Amino acid sequence: MLVRQFVDGQEIDQVLLIRARELRCKRDGEEYLKVSLGDRTGSVPANVWEGVADLAKVCEPGKP
Repeated sequence: MLVRQFVDGQEIDQVLLIRARELRCKRDGEEYLKVSLGDRTGSVPANVWEGVADLAKVCEPGKP
């Protein structure tokens, strides 16, 4: 399935390209990861709330 075919709230199980990532802080001071995921047809925003420290090390733009 291509990104342009996704609908709001849909669950997916596929590999997407990390286009951008940003480590941010919530109001309570905990960190979360804001990422942009995509394929050749578009991109979608996503937030990572758990396991942020481990995933921030491997979520690099340009990698699947």
